[in-house]
Amino acid sequence: MRPSGSDIVNNLTFGHVDGCREFNLGMMNVCAVSKDSRTVLEILDGQQRLDTLCLILAAIRKKLLDHGKEEETEYANGISERLWQRADKCEDLREQPRLELKWFDVGFFNNILKEPSAMESIKGPSSPHSITQKNIRANLQAIKVRLEDCSTQECIAVMKYILNSTYMVVAKYTDTQAALQVYRTGNMTEGLKLAPMDLLKAEVLEHVELKEQEAISNSWEELERQLGRQEMAELFKYLIIIYLEKRHSPNTEMDDLNKMFQAAWRRRHSSVSLGCATDTKAGVWFTNGFLPRYLRAFAELAENKLPGTSNRHEVKSEFEYFLKVLHRLPGQRVCDGWMPAALVLAAECSGCDSALILGVLSRLERLAWFLLLSGADINAIHERFCRVTASLREQGADSS
Repeated sequence: MRPSGSDIVNNLTFGHVDGCREFNLGMMNVCAVSKDSRTVLEILDGQQRLDTLCLILAAIRKKLLDHGKEEETEYANGISERLWQRADKCEDLREQPRLELKWFDVGFFNNILKEPSAMESIKGPSSPHSITQKNIRANLQAIKVRLEDCSTQECIAVMKYILNSTYMVVAKYTDTQAALQVYRTGNMTEGLKLAPMDLLKAEVLEHVELKEQEAISNSWEELERQLGRQEMAELFKYLIIIYLEKRHSPNTEMDDLNKMFQAAWRRRHSSVSLGCATDTKAGVWFTNGFLPRYLRAFAELAENKLPGTSNRHEVKSEFEYFLKVLHRLPGQRVCDGWMPAALVLAAECSGCDSALILGVLSRLERLAWFLLLSGADINAIHERFCRVTASLREQGADSS
């Protein structure tokens, strides 16, 4: 479990008191990315610890300023320099925070870093805020309570200890996927390991109104609970094939999931691109509309059923027969071919005539056997089934 703000401030305080020379906050994974014509470091693992250090320093600054003496004010101003970069024309530096959160939380966190008076507004209720802002408020309140028992000199000593004796080991990458892989294989020793779909969830929440973020996050977790974490990861693999028409690759999975989300939104909304700060309905649509439809289709297919089709016994038996045959076909490469097509059939074409759906299943089965018996390689299988899947998607769009 990650230490809370009060845990870290306790460790830092006791570390100083006990005379520890250095305090190691562990490893941080960052990736160099281009943003606004400049290179910035995007934190993949370690941001919560950096956030907490900033909050501790901000709380110490406020206490020193409240004390009002010249020496304390000088130290407080020094903390401000380390939390907020001032503009400098000589060095072409613009005014900006030393650490920046996601766009929904930028203004909230920046205000804490820049304005000591912002600490006062953290106590009570405010306008709707994100899960991150709720956690920051709780963390900051715990830090302030812990510092109440510290004298200004003790606060100064903790501040110096943070700046001079606290360190993190930083692993810097230019490839986001490589950084994620290192994190997944070498970091977490308890709890669920971070997966590409977890980062997709974070991306989806970026496109949700602040007041709805917690509800949508809970909805996502409920979908994951219903289907199963491993099964949901499998579903996302097929959605990449459906919407990007490319084979799944662990090396590009994270980027592919984000592109799949964008492609699904564009298809639903007449090719309108997904803007970072504009389409706050996209996350709600994806989590409450798009994903449940495909989740139900995936779960039904696993039981050799097709949702929304005829309840007549003889029709259901024929559906079940073809799906059982398809599931029994040897080789994952063939399953990766017919399953995306069957998913589109179940999720997008369920309103079509049962005879038409049954005919498609029959052709999927014959195509799968033909490709297997003819010894087609994985690329040929992928190409043939992608054409079928794309055709079904068009038919589904026409019928909706």
